[in-house]
Amino acid sequence: MGIFDRFYLRKYQVNPEGGIIYVDRKVETWLNSFVNGDFSGKTDQEIDIYKRITKSGIEDDQNVLPPKSLPTISLVLVTYNSDFWMDNLNKMFTSLGDWLYEIIIIDNGSVDNCVEKLVQNEKITLIKNNLPKTFAAAVNQGCRTANGDLFLIINPDVIITKSALFSLIDFYLDHPDAAAIVPKLLLMRTPGFINGVGNIVPFFRWGYDLGLGHLDVGQFDEMLEVPSACFATVLIPRDKWSVVGELDEEYPMYYEDSDWSYRAMGMGYKIAINPKSEIYHAFGGYLSDKKKVSHQKIFYASYGRLRFIHKLSPGNKLLFFITSYLLFDILFSLYSLITLKMVNIKMVFNAWRKYLSETSTIKQIGIDKIPQPNYFRKSINRFAQKQFQPRILFGNPKVKLNSLDSYKSTVEKKA
Repeated sequence: MGIFDRFYLRKYQVNPEGGIIYVDRKVETWLNSFVNGDFSGKTDQEIDIYKRITKSGIEDDQNVLPPKSLPTISLVLVTYNSDFWMDNLNKMFTSLGDWLYEIIIIDNGSVDNCVEKLVQNEKITLIKNNLPKTFAAAVNQGCRTANGDLFLIINPDVIITKSALFSLIDFYLDHPDAAAIVPKLLLMRTPGFINGVGNIVPFFRWGYDLGLGHLDVGQFDEMLEVPSACFATVLIPRDKWSVVGELDEEYPMYYEDSDWSYRAMGMGYKIAINPKSEIYHAFGGYLSDKKKVSHQKIFYASYGRLRFIHKLSPGNKLLFFITSYLLFDILFSLYSLITLKMVNIKMVFNAWRKYLSETSTIKQIGIDKIPQPNYFRKSINRFAQKQFQPRILFGNPKVKLNSLDSYKSTVEKKA
C-alpha cells in the first residue's frame, strides 16, 4: 500500500512543464545519470523508459485519417468554476468543431463567470443552473437536450486531439454493441504516465482509476473491456443510454459512473476500452502539489461507495461488502485520529449516517432483475491484481525501484 512512501520518497521534476513525480533514492540516482542527454552505456530499454518518464507536451498524430463514416456526436460538458480551463476548451472546440454535431455545456452554478469566456460558436448550447446540482443531474440535463447519435461526455480539464477523437469514433464503428467506450487517459502534466484505463469499485478501500500513476509502457494496450467507465471522458451511444437509463442523481459526486456502468453490464452490455485513443486529463496534482485529500471528497467517496454497493450487489454479497467497507473506514478513522485529522473522521461518520438514513429508500437492483456483473465473479481477481493499483503520491506519479524494474521488463518483452 506504500503507507510510508510519503516519508522517504522525494519530489523530482521530469519535464520543462513542471511535471512532478516522486521517486526513491535509487530511482533518483538512475534518472540523474541521464543528465544532459548522456545515453552512453544505457540499454535501449533504459533509454525508452527514461524518455517516457520525461515526456512532455500533447501529441496529435497528424497521420491518423478521419473516420470512414461520421455519426452525429453531441459533446456534453459540465462546468463549475472552470475559469482556468476555458482557453483550453475554446481551442479544443475550434479544433474538433467540424467533427461534432453540437456542444452542450451545462454551467452548474458557477460563480466565476467562466462561461462568459466561451468563444461564440453556433454549435454551442448553453444551459445555466442558478444553483449547483449533483454532477449526475447536470449530465442528465445535457443528455436530455442532446440530439446526436453518440454522447461524448467530458470534464472541462481534458484535452482531446483530433487523432484521439477519430480513434474513438472508428472504435465505435467497429464495436457498435458496446454500452460505453473509454479511452486511455494520460496525466496532462506528466503525459508518459497513465491517469486511468477505466475504474473499479473494489471490495476494500475506495474506488480508483485502473493504472493510475503507472508509466505507460503498453502494459494495458491489449485490454478490451473494463469494469467501469470513467466519465472524465466517455463515449456512449444514445440507444444504450436510453436502455440503461440516466445517471442516478442522488450521488453527490463520484460513483455515478460506476453505477451506470454496472447497470449496463447487468443488462449484458460491455464497457469497452480503446487504448489507442489517448486523451489528456488534469489529475489532482496538476494545479498544485496536493498533500491531502479534500474533506468533502472523503465524504463523497465514502457515501457513494455505500450507495453503490447497496444498490447493485447481489443479496448474499451485500453484508460482506458493507462489513469490508466498515472495517476500512474504521482503520482510516484510526489513522486520521493518530495524525490529528479529526475532520476526516467527521466526514466518514457523516457518510455512514447519510447512508443508514436512506437504506429504506435506496432502490435496489436485485440479482433476480439483472445477471450478476463480472465484477462479482472471476474478473475481480484480474482487476484487483497489483498491476492495476494506483501508484500515486500527493496527486503525482511515484516510481520506486521495483516498479522501475517492472517497466524495464515490460519494454524488453515487447521489443
